[in-house]
Amino acid sequence: MKRYVKVLFALIILVLLIYFLLNINFLEVYNVLQKISTFYFFLAFISYSLAFLMFNLRSTYSLKWIVRPDFWFFQKTTLAGFFINTITPGAQIGGDPLKAYILSKKYKKPFSKIFGAIFADKIIHTLISLFFILFSVLFLITFIPLPSGLTFILQIFLFLIFFVFAIIPLFSIIKTKLNLKFTLRKLKWLAWLNPVKNNEKLQKEIGKKLGSFTKSFRKTITNKKIFTMGIIFSLIYWFLNYLVSYFLFLSLGFKINFFFVIIVVSLGSLVGVFSPSPGGVGFIEGFMIFLYSIIGINFATAVVVSLLSRMIFYFHSLIVGGISLISLKKYFK
Repeated sequence: MKRYVKVLFALIILVLLIYFLLNINFLEVYNVLQKISTFYFFLAFISYSLAFLMFNLRSTYSLKWIVRPDFWFFQKTTLAGFFINTITPGAQIGGDPLKAYILSKKYKKPFSKIFGAIFADKIIHTLISLFFILFSVLFLITFIPLPSGLTFILQIFLFLIFFVFAIIPLFSIIKTKLNLKFTLRKLKWLAWLNPVKNNEKLQKEIGKKLGSFTKSFRKTITNKKIFTMGIIFSLIYWFLNYLVSYFLFLSLGFKINFFFVIIVVSLGSLVGVFSPSPGGVGFIEGFMIFLYSIIGINFATAVVVSLLSRMIFYFHSLIVGGISLISLKKYFK
C-alpha cells in the first residue's frame, strides 16, 4: 500500500510538472531573470551557507556527549551526508549512516552508539519540519481561497499527518518508554520477517548493537539541553532556508508575504520525501511553482525563484558536498 501511495503521489506531481513545463513562457522567464539584483541574490546564497552551518551546529551539539569533533571536520561530514541524500530518492536518510560511519572511524567509537545519537538528532529536526508542514497546510486551508475539492484533500492530509506522525509515535513512546528492544519483543508476530532468525550468534550480535543504539538514542533525545538546543538550531535552520526564497523574490523586485514562502518551501520539502527522483529533482521544483501559482504569484517569477533556490541548494549539497566526500575518502585512504 505504501508503495502504491508513493507511486500515485509521484504521478500526480509528474503530471503537474509536465503541465507547467508545457506552459512556461521562456522569453518571459528570461526577462524576469534580467531584473535580478546581485545584492539580494548574494544574500540568498549566504543564507543557504549559514543554514548548513546551523545544521552542523545542531548535530555537533547533539553528539558532544559522545565525541567532541573538530567543527570543520564535522562540517565536511555533514555536507558529505547531504551529497548522499541528494543523489538518492525518497526520505533522504542515507547520509546519516555515512556520518555515523565516518565519525566512528575517526574517533574510534561504536557505530551503533553514534548512529543512535544522530538518529535522535534527526527526530528532533523532523519534529520542527513537521510543525512547519502542519502550519503550512492550516494556513492554506484557512487563509487561501482554494477549490472545495482541494480543501477537502488538504484536510484529510492534515489528519493523516497528525495521526501518523503525532498520535502513533506518542502512544508508542508512552507504551515502550523509548525502549526499542521492548517494542521488538512485543512484535514477535513479525518474526517471520527476520532474515537471521535461524542464526543465534548473529541475532545475539545484532541485539547487542541494537541495545547500544537504543541506549544512545534514548540518552540523546531525553536530554533537555540537547532537545532544547536542537529545537532552536532547527528553527534557525528553517528560517534561513525561508530567507533564501524571500531574498530571491526581493532580488526580482517582488515583495511577498513571508508566510507564503514558509508554505511553499515547507510543502516542497515534503514532496521530496515521496519523490522517486534523486533529491526530489524536478518534483520539488514543479510543486513549488504550482503552489506559488495558486497563491497568486506571477508564473514566470515563480519559475525563476523556485529554480534558483534549488540551484543554490544543489550547489551546496552536490558540488560542495561532493568535494567534502572526496576529501574524507582521501583522509581515510
